[in-house]
Amino acid sequence: MPVPKLVTSFGKTRIVSVCAGSNHTLAISEAGQLWSCGRNRYGQLGQGHVMDEASFFMVDAIRTHRIVSVAAGKFHSMALASDGKLFTWGDNSGGQLGQTNLVNHPTPTLVEYLDPASLRPGARITAIAAGGYHSFALTVSGQLMATGRHKEGQLGVGTSCINGVKKFRRVNFSSGDAPVRVIQVQCGYLHSIALMQVNGKREVRSCGDNSFGQLGVDYSPTNGVGPGGVFIGHPRIDTFRKVDMEYHRQHPKSQGNAAVYRGYHSRSNSQARPERVTCIAS
Repeated sequence: MPVPKLVTSFGKTRIVSVCAGSNHTLAISEAGQLWSCGRNRYGQLGQGHVMDEASFFMVDAIRTHRIVSVAAGKFHSMALASDGKLFTWGDNSGGQLGQTNLVNHPTPTLVEYLDPASLRPGARITAIAAGGYHSFALTVSGQLMATGRHKEGQLGVGTSCINGVKKFRRVNFSSGDAPVRVIQVQCGYLHSIALMQVNGKREVRSCGDNSFGQLGVDYSPTNGVGPGGVFIGHPRIDTFRKVDMEYHRQHPKSQGNAAVYRGYHSRSNSQARPERVTCIAS
């Protein structure tokens, strides 16, 4: 379809939020109901079957829950309800659903051990993110929980879980005795990036595949070695590593008020550090 076209399958339902996976789409209505369409080979639409859908249909399994946030991975989906309950479904080949198994789920399934009723207030989930085959959940207190594949280091949990994780586990950050609070997390296909507050100061850390410099940290055979381990000589980072924004102060041509994590741009131009976007007005 060469131009945007109005989606009519919602009828008179008002949509307030949308999310796209590899080949599937999720939408949240004003009333907090979830709708889905697209490819469904692994049950990522949450409709209870594995047939593709070319029109949006409501996800009936969680229609009684008010959904406030959704995330879509390559073949899996996540939804966070207003009461803090987390539901996951779809492909689970890498443990990305956090259901303690590797079984696909064609309908939204509650992550029971993260049920807010059994957690202290600070441990309840407040935000979610989905990558290719990995997922994150952020707690009220700012702790980051991860599950799924870790072959490229995208979970940020070091080399102890190189085969991946089937259950959400806490991500530990190297910061000495300084308190760490994660504010936001986002996932790429094979990498992750987090905005956090360390000892009162905000910083950005990234981990995972760095083949095109998408982590914003230069890589070399001796770069990135730290607690938790990094595979020396391979462009990947297994733990969340700080992105050096001070680089711009030492390089006047990249000074400015806007920065972006700039990875693969063309076959002859990849950037391994954050670089100012010059087309954005100050």
